Parts: sequence; structure tokens; C-alpha cells
Amino acid sequence: MFHQGLRELLTEIVSSGTFGTAAQACVMQGGRTVVEVAVGVDGVGAAVDLDSVFSIYCACKPLTAVAIGSLFDSHALSPHDRLGDVLAVEINGPLRELLIEDLLRHTAGLEFQSELFLARKPYERDLLVRSLEPLARSEGVGRYSEYASWHLLALVLEALTELRFDQAIDQLVLAPLHLSQEISFTPSGGIRDRLRLNVDLTRPGVGPLPILWEASPEVMDDIRPGTGAVASMRGLATLFMHLASVWTGSSAGSVISGPTTRFLTQPATALEYDPVLGRTLSYSRGFFAGGAFPGLSRSAFGCAGLSGMTFAAADPERDVALAIHTNGIVDGRLAPELDRRELLVRAAIAGLT
Repeated sequence: MFHQGLRELLTEIVSSGTFGTAAQACVMQGGRTVVEVAVGVDGVGAAVDLDSVFSIYCACKPLTAVAIGSLFDSHALSPHDRLGDVLAVEINGPLRELLIEDLLRHTAGLEFQSELFLARKPYERDLLVRSLEPLARSEGVGRYSEYASWHLLALVLEALTELRFDQAIDQLVLAPLHLSQEISFTPSGGIRDRLRLNVDLTRPGVGPLPILWEASPEVMDDIRPGTGAVASMRGLATLFMHLASVWTGSSAGSVISGPTTRFLTQPATALEYDPVLGRTLSYSRGFFAGGAFPGLSRSAFGCAGLSGMTFAAADPERDVALAIHTNGIVDGRLAPELDRRELLVRAAIAGLT
């Protein structure tokens, strides 16, 4: 059975210790769960189960994109709106000329490393982002944006909804899909109790180091639009299953419409080498476009987190969605990374019609 194949592969990965100490996966087809898997223990030895949540880093970016898409549908916002025409807060002059489209598809010239921002207090971070000077960029060429674009998109959401960013995400995306207990930017006590820690595997000879700061109150309370959500793979797979169904028109868009979903997820940039997934691909608008996930169709779209430890995808042609997390942060140049993700995707969809 393909179920067992995915479980065995995840168990083997965890047992080897190469990519983490734990794994969690969920595969859905036609709106129903086909298989859920949870194996291993987290960085401090806590057992991982199907209800566990993890910090997913950049894999949370589609949440902001979907929320922005809902504003496209309501005509509160357009992809071609200038940032300076939407925001009342003061921002650097060149930032005012950026289009919402530029921010979503990584063509805004804001590919500064996230560490530049995350080491600062929230108010300092906000001031820094709003003072940035976009880097020179070629038309249609994307450079993966780690933080700044998503901070600015969060300001757009706050301006147009008059809600705090995390509240806007919940109201526009999570609550309608009944995912408020599966994905969160500001996890409550119940979700915090389910948090399991990732491990750092980038130091040869040291072994897995638990990333203790992930569970610290100051991190849990810090609203970080580009990197700051926690999620279960059940939650991510459900989100992508909904998007796949809306994409094909097989279900009504309770969050965003089919045309907007297709607009957000179709290729929107020239082909580029992506350092997260380690392959040449196109960015869409808040997602990775088709070709990012071998074994899926060209209409597929998805996302990935830090060093690819979290990845989720939807394949509208197969009416399939999957989300997989292995909890180790690894050196992005590690050659087996590409093979690991391809093997997991193929194991997840093996036997599906």
C-alpha cells in the first residue's frame, strides 16, 4: 500500500537523523484525508503525533497571499495598485512606487536576509522595513524575498481591514476554513501546548540541536508575516486542498474565487534557481509555480519553509494536496535534499488516481 510506503520512508528519514528527529505528513484527495503520518520525537524528546504543530517559517507565505487575494475579489485592492496609494503610514519614496504585484511575486527588489529584521524588536523592524531602498531588479525576474515584502503586505492587510495582521489572516482565511486551531501566527495556549521543536542539523559532528527559541513567549507573541506561523500538516494540506478544489471549480470559493486562485498560483516570473528547493522554477504570487515539485502536474503549486523542511503543494489536475514536515534545518546545499523531497512527493501520491 502506498500509505505504508510514505510511512516507511518518513520513518527511515527520521531514523537516519539526516533530516530531523521527527516527521509529520498529510495527503488529501477529493476533499478527504487519504493518509496522515506522524513519527519520531522533537528536539527535546517530546513525542510527535498528528495534532502536533511546528514552526514552518517561509511556508506560511501563502496565507498572506490568499488573504490579499480575497481583497482582490472584493475589489478593495488590485495587483496593480501602488503601495504608496494604499498605505497611509510613512514609507521610503521608492517603496511607494512598488506594485502589490511586485511584492507578491518576489520582483520588488527586497531580497534582504530575514536575519537582518528578526534580530530586532518589532517596532525597530517596522521602521527598518519602511525605510528600505529596493535593490536594482530586471523586469520579470524574481529573487526569493525572505521578509520585507511580506511585512509590507501585512501593512496593506491592516490598512484595508482595520484589523491587526494575525486577526485579518484569521478572519479572511483560517476561520472560514475552520483552521484556526491548526495554523496560527499568534498561537494560543492550546496550540502552544502542541508545539514541537525543530532541530538545527547544520553543525557537522554536533548532532541535532533543539531550537529552543521557537517556543519562547517573545517569539510566540511576535507577529512575523513572512516567517512566523506554526501549523500542523493537516492544516496546511486542508488549505491547499481547498485551493485545488476552487482552482478547478469543483467547490465554491469560500475564501477566494477560482479566477483569483489561478491568478495567484500560475507562473509569474522568469525561470530562476531557487535556493530553498534547489531547482530552477518560476515564482507565482505567494507560491512556487508548477515544476517545483517533481511528480506533480504542471498546474501544481506549493510552498516551502526554511531549508525545505516544510513543503506543501496542491495538484488541481489530480485533485490532490499534500503537506510534509521533517523537523531538521539542514545545509541547503546538501545534495540529497532534492532527492528526499522528490521521493516523499512520489510516495505520497503513489496509487492515487
